[in-house]
Amino acid sequence: CDHTLVQDGKPFPPPLLYPTDPLDKIEAKMWQYWELSLAEEFWPLSRQQVDGTIWRWMYTRPQFMERVKEWSNGDEFYVAKATKMYNGTFLSPNVVKRSILRIMRGFAMLEAALKADGGNKKTYLINEKFSQADIAVYPRLCKAPQNGILSTSGQRSLFPNVLRLFSGLAKRPAFKSFWWRDLVIWSS
Repeated sequence: CDHTLVQDGKPFPPPLLYPTDPLDKIEAKMWQYWELSLAEEFWPLSRQQVDGTIWRWMYTRPQFMERVKEWSNGDEFYVAKATKMYNGTFLSPNVVKRSILRIMRGFAMLEAALKADGGNKKTYLINEKFSQADIAVYPRLCKAPQNGILSTSGQRSLFPNVLRLFSGLAKRPAFKSFWWRDLVIWSS
């Protein structure tokens, strides 16, 4: 199978999204790990703060209980989990606070990485080139406001470089076609 990319009838090399320099590769892998570690904090918050809220908007309690029985195929664990999500008790208040604190620390790390020496503002995370590192952080930036993070002007004022990165990445062709969805979340 030939995987050569063709443009205007001529083969061309794909853009290198993974850096070739060994230290830059390590940094790209670090940002991928950053995304994975924040994803572990985001998913439970999303179940409680997003899924539960949507279900409460869509269904009365009796309607929801009927639907969750259909969805579960008799799995009592699923019924219990979904019911906690609906009730907003999937996570304890302490677990919510802990997750938000960890996520905010992650965004502080990203904010610090985007502060270039000499006062210049970095456009991308590694050597001012769009890379796998930028692709890795984008999903967490998209999900933040719907989970109550970076959702207020006060929170956003703490992370101006993170917001600038998000805005710049959202304009890239690969992300631009999804921008309307991200804008809905960021405007809510």
